[in-house]
Amino acid sequence: PEILIYLNNARLAASNTDAYTIAIAATMTGESQALNNSLEKLRGVAQAQNAINLSDNLIGGKGLIVIIVDDGNSPEQAVKIANNLVLTGQVLAVIGHTFSEITMEVAPIYEQNKLVLISPTASASKLSSRNDFFFKMIPSDATMAQAITSYLINQSTNKQQIVALFDNPNDIYSESLKNQLMVSFSAGGGKIVKDMNDSFDLSRTSFNASAAINRVEKQKATAIVLLPDISTLAKGIEVIKANWQLNLPIITGENLYTNYTLKFGAQEAEKNLVVATPWHSLNSPNPDFPLQAKNIWRGTVSWRTAFAYDAARVLITALESLPERKELNRIALQQILASENFSSEGATGEITFLPGGDRQESGIIFTKVVKSSCSPLGYTFVPLDSPVSEFSILECD
Repeated sequence: PEILIYLNNARLAASNTDAYTIAIAATMTGESQALNNSLEKLRGVAQAQNAINLSDNLIGGKGLIVIIVDDGNSPEQAVKIANNLVLTGQVLAVIGHTFSEITMEVAPIYEQNKLVLISPTASASKLSSRNDFFFKMIPSDATMAQAITSYLINQSTNKQQIVALFDNPNDIYSESLKNQLMVSFSAGGGKIVKDMNDSFDLSRTSFNASAAINRVEKQKATAIVLLPDISTLAKGIEVIKANWQLNLPIITGENLYTNYTLKFGAQEAEKNLVVATPWHSLNSPNPDFPLQAKNIWRGTVSWRTAFAYDAARVLITALESLPERKELNRIALQQILASENFSSEGATGEITFLPGGDRQESGIIFTKVVKSSCSPLGYTFVPLDSPVSEFSILECD
């Protein structure tokens, strides 16, 4: 995707076409899974940029330049990047950052300097505080927690659902979703197993998945909720594997919707893993998007690509709706996005924002892991109610 972005930028420069400039802050160095997540986002932004730059009218006659910056998934580097971007006058908005932890660090910098930050992937509820220059694309953790709660309660028979919660208490996303789940699940009549010895703490260096599953069994849990962050994905896979014999249903959020899961834990995940995600190509409100994405990227794309595409579409729509002859600046762009009349259309359908910058529309899809001869990894994710044959329409040539 970087090549397509650079190609679009070069075409605009070669043709001397006036252009608006935005930036995408992603993790381009560091651990491979963080890089893979960022590449998924870059695909979405590249696809949106390519489409508008190849259109007849562009954005009121102007193209779109995208600058890629690397935050290294490091708070220190992200702060440095943010401080550089706010001083780069031609940058009108930033798409990023990849993770809630980093986004929490840099959001105040963008706000203080009146530069719009729009996040396609960060969901922690703490990010929903009043920040007039920050907009979130995906459903909040509260929405995800309520959806997972409803799923668990609906799956229970006449007995009470007893859940063991695995998370990383040191990560904003993981802990935020856990806290929201504890509230919604208890309110729904469920019971959460007490983790007396931190057996379910994925951040512990001494974490032992087999011992944790033994404790789950002793506590008579009926299901497992698994909430790893990017740094504890491997331990999350260990839990899935250790659950092989106990065979409890495992429910997890969007973080485990990755090729990493399919590569290292698919065989066990196929048996009992359910992954909640805010979008899936087979349930796309915009059916054209996944087909167009397949033509460009030669395969299906994830929710990260869809929401990054929509983040770019939101900015393009805002730029297109700027009144003629009005000087464009960062504040004017923010005012358009914050207007109660603003709306855009993207891969995930209509996009509008609540006064606090949260996305108004929300929907959660529950997916499972299935074998697929169409996938390079031999497995893929499909919605719970979708046959594999339907998925082949999108992924098999």
